[in-house]
Parts: sequence; structure tokens; C-alpha cells
Amino acid sequence: MGDGYLWLAASQGLVRFDGAKAKVFRPGDAFRNDGGGCASNGFTAIQRASNGSIWLGSNSGCIFNLRPDRFGTFANFRVNVIAPGNPDREARPIQLFHSTQAKGEKAFYIGRRNSVEKFTQSESLFDRLAAPEQQQMLRFPKSLALQSLAQDAAGRTFVALNDSKLHVFDPGATEPSQIYALPSTARRVVYDPAGSMWIATANGLVRLRDGKQEVWTTRNGLPQNDVYGLSVDTRGCVWMGVRQALARLRGGTKQ
Repeated sequence: MGDGYLWLAASQGLVRFDGAKAKVFRPGDAFRNDGGGCASNGFTAIQRASNGSIWLGSNSGCIFNLRPDRFGTFANFRVNVIAPGNPDREARPIQLFHSTQAKGEKAFYIGRRNSVEKFTQSESLFDRLAAPEQQQMLRFPKSLALQSLAQDAAGRTFVALNDSKLHVFDPGATEPSQIYALPSTARRVVYDPAGSMWIATANGLVRLRDGKQEVWTTRNGLPQNDVYGLSVDTRGCVWMGVRQALARLRGGTKQ
């Protein structure tokens, strides 16, 4: 994450790897000042913030913010915690964090199983997260579960649920303006600054651009249809994680 450590959110705690050895931090010991019933060791999401701090989501619904020590390192980090604190957040695991910037606005998303909370980023982001009345909330039926989300340059939010569809929300809207059918359940959604939305599914890679879909499967070059991981680098190359392999799509050509 840019501090010389590799950080992993794991079911048994937060893992910090320095290249030689790993150290595990658990809320019950390293996070001893957490309070609010946040003693669960299981972490389910991790995100590095623009100010250098680290956000952690837990399976208890608690949110941890790790800040560097007075020397600017994470050798002895400081911890702030937000407990669920109200029925809307009670015992709902954090599925994901997502930071975006569109039309000059920085936004921070917190995804839970059946909802997405959106906050406008500011210096007081931690205080805003602790104040639920300041959030914009997207809710989904209890029969559905959040898989991934991304935001495009126009500020639209693309939400993938486990219904094999991509739901598009216009800025400020709480109901989708468009719904796209996908080949299968989406695992990850990533926006390409060149203007494409990429979706990793269990039955191929999908590119959504200008309302049109293009699909890559084993029929046109993918080593496998089941795409687990997805990332777009600064050169526009699309990297895909499949079972026991890594594939790259560059200029529409699989490598």
C-alpha cells in the first residue's frame, strides 16, 4: 500500500507482511481500545485512503480506521472505530469499500450485503461515517447480495448484485435508471478512465461502453470463462485473475 508493508484483511485478523515475516493484529489485542462491541477478529474489506490511512471493515459491521504513528509510519499505528450503533447497521458485515472521484467530487462508498452507503469525502470523513443521517443510502431486496460497484466519470454508480444484472444509478438517485443483463453473476466491476466499464463474471469478461456489451470467453481467447479478479492499469491493459492463471487484455487482444 505504499508504506513498505503488504496488508491483508483476513478472517483471523489484519495481516501485515514486511517481505520477510507476517504479523497478525486482532481487535481483541492490538485493537484493545475499540469499544462498542467490535471484538470480532474477522475482517472482510480493506481500502487505502488518499490521506494514507487504512480503512477496515469487519464481519461484525464495525469500521476501523488505522492512522500512521507520529513518525508517519505504521510500525505503531493508531486506531479509531465506528460501531454499528443503530438498527440499520446492526451485525451486517462490510462487503467492500470504494473510493471515487467524478465531476470534482470525492466519494467514499461502504457496501454491505443489502445496501450501499455513500459519503462525500472530506477531512472529517471519519466523523461523517459516524453520523448515519449524513449518508446517501441505496437499498436492495434481502434476497439479493452486493457483489461489487464502480463509478464512472459522469458520477453514475454501477452496482453488481447476485442476480446476474448490473444496476445503474444516476447521481443522487435511489432507484436504478438502467439495468443490464449479464452472462452470469458479476464478481468485480472496474471503471476504465477511457470510458469502459469492465465486469468480471463466472461466464466471461464483459465490457460495457456507450450502452453496448462486448463479451470475452474461451470462444474468443480467454483461458477460462470463470474470471475472479479484475484490474485496469495506467496503460489501459485489463488484467484478469482466473483459476491458476493470470490473463491480460490489451487493445482487445488477449495475452
